[in-house]
Amino acid sequence: MKSGGVLNILTYHAVTPGAPPLDDWCFLPARSFAAQMAFLHRFGFDVVPLAEGVEALQAGRLKRRSVAITFDDGYRNNLTTALPILEKYGYPATVFVVSGFTGSDKTLWPNRVVAALEATAKPAIELEGQHFPLGSRDEKVRASRDLQRLIKVAFAADPNAGAAAVERACGTAVDPGFGPDHDFAMMDTAMMRETAARGLIEFGAHTVTHPILSKLSDADLDAEITGSVASVAEAAGRPCRTFAYPNGSYDDFDDRAVTLLRASGVSASVTTFQDRARPDDDPFYLPRWDIGSDITLARFGATVSGVYPFRLSRAEKPRLPAY
Repeated sequence: MKSGGVLNILTYHAVTPGAPPLDDWCFLPARSFAAQMAFLHRFGFDVVPLAEGVEALQAGRLKRRSVAITFDDGYRNNLTTALPILEKYGYPATVFVVSGFTGSDKTLWPNRVVAALEATAKPAIELEGQHFPLGSRDEKVRASRDLQRLIKVAFAADPNAGAAAVERACGTAVDPGFGPDHDFAMMDTAMMRETAARGLIEFGAHTVTHPILSKLSDADLDAEITGSVASVAEAAGRPCRTFAYPNGSYDDFDDRAVTLLRASGVSASVTTFQDRARPDDDPFYLPRWDIGSDITLARFGATVSGVYPFRLSRAEKPRLPAY
């Protein structure tokens, strides 16, 4: 067994200047993100680039309390809102980009669900035989969570079709565009190239359209993985060394995906299994900690410090909550 420290890989999504839309856990207010970065600085955590951190982990060279910061999806606010906070401490991070949305005014399907629910005046909607009350904000928050989980099951091969079904049920625009100042806006290639050149942020791949990889044909799987790796490398002007599996549970990808990633030149891939990475972990099945708007600063500190949660067993590959 290899010796050495562990690596806490943190998963963020969007970092918003104000309150998150519909209290969606993926949208973390900037004040909370800033407090978490201040905690890491105050207590002397070693914040390392993901690829280099994984390399050091595998070699047994991580001796301090080490953290790697990652962002999923490629939101514009990762660079406009989160990056200045990272720069304050000199903290590196990896942004996993859904390459098909780069430079577009379109956004990911879960955000379309949130936008439709926020905009609708309907007291309730029906989808796939289920009833979703929308009479209050709390009901809309619950509906957003439950609809996203339903879509990942009922529309697994094409979740965008599920988002469109919600939009039609809500009577709102189907697949609307969002301006650059919106919380749902995605980054563009010019931002990626400029940011990569500054050195603090590295860009990884997160597929082209964010599908559930295990549901795809061989041809579509190849297009999603190799296409995104190539697109991210071209946009950033740097090799794409890392990859994040959409949704990220062990049911959401399979050996075909890992084989393609190894052949693509990627050196590490991250899941959403909730645990800290250890020297014996396969670098293509790395666990991370989900950090969202529901995580208190006390819980954040306990997680990165190794106090909470207790070590998990990975003898089996469990189904994770659908986020």
